[in-house]
Amino acid sequence: MTDADFANAEQLLNDCQMLFPFLTELDEEEIRKLNHISVNNHRFVAETISVVNYLDLSMPAHINMTEISNDLRLFDQLQQFIVRMEQFLKALKNTAALSGSEAYVNSLFVYKIITAYAEASVPGAKTAYDRLSERFKGQRSSKKQETVENSDSSSTNDDDTVDNDNPIISR
Repeated sequence: MTDADFANAEQLLNDCQMLFPFLTELDEEEIRKLNHISVNNHRFVAETISVVNYLDLSMPAHINMTEISNDLRLFDQLQQFIVRMEQFLKALKNTAALSGSEAYVNSLFVYKIITAYAEASVPGAKTAYDRLSERFKGQRSSKKQETVENSDSSSTNDDDTVDNDNPIISR
């Protein structure tokens, strides 16, 4: 992805967020206290709107059937976005994990080559090796060697584990 494409995507995301100024953040406790709408509850709300409209029933002043109808319509619209956004977010996370893995695996190959260069006393290789080997300090040397030797597989045997919610951040 070019820097220009990334900047354009960021702007489009910002523009999209501006279309939803009413979005609300709730903490877990607030979410827990909500009455959640299930499929059956959705049908109930739709039927309530239909019955009140069909029978032309008058409701107390604090009950606004238009608002109930608008809330249900907004719920339906947001659900459509949520499904698409979840699919998009999954693809983003998977692609980030894949690109991060490819960068790491290929860097391990480079590290292995630099290690060989350093052992062969190639000028400058020892400095490069020292710089790159900082990543593996504090790990058992056999584990480091195992990691480098197995760098062609999709998993490494170092002490990092990937946070599934954010494949870039190690725990």
